[in-house]
Amino acid sequence: MSEHWGWRSTFLINLPVGAAALYFIWAHLPSFKRPHEGEVKIDWLGAALVAATLGGLQALIEAVPKHGLTAGNLVLAVCVIAGAIALLICEKRATHPIIPLDLFKDAQLVTLFTLGMLSGFVMFSLIFFAPLLLQGGFGLSPQQAGLLATPIAACIALGSVVNTRIVIHMKKPTQILSIGFALLLFASIGLAFANPDTPTLWIELPMAAVGIGLGFILNNLNVFGQEIAGRERFGITTALLQSTRMVGGMLGTSIVATVVQHHYRDVVTRTLSVLGEPAASQWQSRFVDLRILIDDASRLKLIADMKPSGLNTLALIDTARDALVQSIHIGVWLTAVAALAAALLVQRISHVVFRKS
Repeated sequence: MSEHWGWRSTFLINLPVGAAALYFIWAHLPSFKRPHEGEVKIDWLGAALVAATLGGLQALIEAVPKHGLTAGNLVLAVCVIAGAIALLICEKRATHPIIPLDLFKDAQLVTLFTLGMLSGFVMFSLIFFAPLLLQGGFGLSPQQAGLLATPIAACIALGSVVNTRIVIHMKKPTQILSIGFALLLFASIGLAFANPDTPTLWIELPMAAVGIGLGFILNNLNVFGQEIAGRERFGITTALLQSTRMVGGMLGTSIVATVVQHHYRDVVTRTLSVLGEPAASQWQSRFVDLRILIDDASRLKLIADMKPSGLNTLALIDTARDALVQSIHIGVWLTAVAALAAALLVQRISHVVFRKS
């Protein structure tokens, strides 16, 4: 779909999937009302502050790499900090807080939340930049890049199935998290050394390792959270794990994107400087735009526009691809560091014993 109708068309696949999900929810999901004692007051103010703070953080993370620390971004940063402080005060005073702060007094739960953030950092960074490496750096078509990245999604399901078979038989179940993060570490290192001449198998293996590693990690974070927090707090613990994963994903993609963008721009600028002026300044803005590496129309237009100049446009595009590969490799090394930190952090979780229901 991306290759023939553009990348925006890929979002249309969500329409039939979403419609099918709504049908199965309406037709087959049983209605369940949990009995409770006393009046439960919904923390609307806390919910609004959570939405505003996370929304502001997302906007800040997207804006700073593009525009730097402008006056507007500094004001936005102050608003995010003020929102976080207001949320903290609100949750301390709320009768039924949307985020019970006493959860953060449990060192093991804090460790799980940190692991959730690190897993999001690694997961979203690799899912976003691995296809960019294949398509923009290696010059593959969207279809070829998509096929090479398919093992990520397929192996998440495979990893989840394998996980359910082995984790209950392990003497120390938390070791499955160490295995999962070790697989993410292996995948990051493998992708950091990948180049256009790398055999397909040695690209598929890291992709599969990403999927299996996530299959070992994501479900178990929820399960271990349930066992540590207890059934009464399982709902909010799961929600916080999802939220920390989302925040980690925002931070990961933003940090890696900033590193990739700045390094790519620097390398391309130095490369074009050998052309001398005014050619370097004339074509710099076109070459720092990654669309020339992933969009055929943009690349063909650049080639046509540069033809009168007599410059070897194809060689310059190949140099830009090499610069992108180097830049993404640096970003992927950051995910390797995050995966290693997470694998070591798992050791702080004490032995988890599954309760019999």
